[in-house]
Amino acid sequence: MTLVDPVECGELVGEFREAVTVEYGEVLERLPAFFSEIDTEAAKGRTTYAEVEESEADLARFDTWVPKIAARDYFAAPIGAEVRGDCRPHVSGAGSGAVRRRLASRQPGGAWRVGAARASCPG
Repeated sequence: MTLVDPVECGELVGEFREAVTVEYGEVLERLPAFFSEIDTEAAKGRTTYAEVEESEADLARFDTWVPKIAARDYFAAPIGAEVRGDCRPHVSGAGSGAVRRRLASRQPGGAWRVGAARASCPG
């Protein structure tokens, strides 16, 4: 398909950019709420191993979600580079203990009580 009308082409590009911008916006909306929940639970001392595992799985979904959106960002939505840059430090390597590191940084003395207990278990 070839578009010869520049107005029509511009409208189509705008529609694609708008759709991708909405998706990027969801990431920008959900990621801070996700980390806020982790911080709240840590402050309340509710950092069970199962909750941490679930949170790391959720974070891994963010790690795959952003590249999937980027793959559909055919016309370089202006927010795309910003989102990829803002999210990279938070979600890159999500499967390698990002949630545990965040929890450890929010516990008194940097200790994560569940992780420490798990480390001392036999087996």
